[in-house]
Amino acid sequence: MNASALRKNTIRRIRHFGVTERLLCQLRKSPTLILEAIGLTISIDPADVLVDCGANVGDISSKFARTGATVYAFEPNSLCFGVITKRFALMPKVHCLHNGVMDRNCVLNLSTPEPHAGFDSLDTTVAASFNVEALQSPDYAVKMEQIKCIDIDAFVRQLGKRVRLMKVDIEGAEIEVLNRLMDTGAIELIDHVIVETHEEQMPHLGAATEALRARLRTLG
Repeated sequence: MNASALRKNTIRRIRHFGVTERLLCQLRKSPTLILEAIGLTISIDPADVLVDCGANVGDISSKFARTGATVYAFEPNSLCFGVITKRFALMPKVHCLHNGVMDRNCVLNLSTPEPHAGFDSLDTTVAASFNVEALQSPDYAVKMEQIKCIDIDAFVRQLGKRVRLMKVDIEGAEIEVLNRLMDTGAIELIDHVIVETHEEQMPHLGAATEALRARLRTLG
């Protein structure tokens, strides 16, 4: 391992340590959630519920937790789930769930690129996907694991209260998930939904993504 990789791994271990996360949460506690990348600032009450679909190593969940709200962090990749369970172990209002988020209860194969071209095993997890066409490349191998996925509609409804904000970054599955929430009307139980779409990385999703945008515009 070269010096740069060693430094990166050392920083990760410190940053993802449970005591470190709890301390930073206390120091940076605020009722205002700021997501700089998309220019969103929103007030959060400690009684609110925030949902992070596709938490990866928990960086957005960490921002959510600083508001004092209850946080549900869904992460299907086993390596990342191991990180967030340790990272938020001392924070009882952050609930880490080892599940994918889909439009139905099911078990799916999660594909994650193997380390390649300077990307280590944690770097490549950001591309993990249930979409069978997402990771077809001659440049790297892919590892598979079977993951239990939850029906997001049922999850939102069983909470028994509104979701203040839901972040959705689920590598192509956002099409099925958002359509499901609109089909059932459960999307009306969520104040704000922030979604990363993946049609640039997965061109075969282009038409479905545009249809989703059109439907959202129609619903206002």
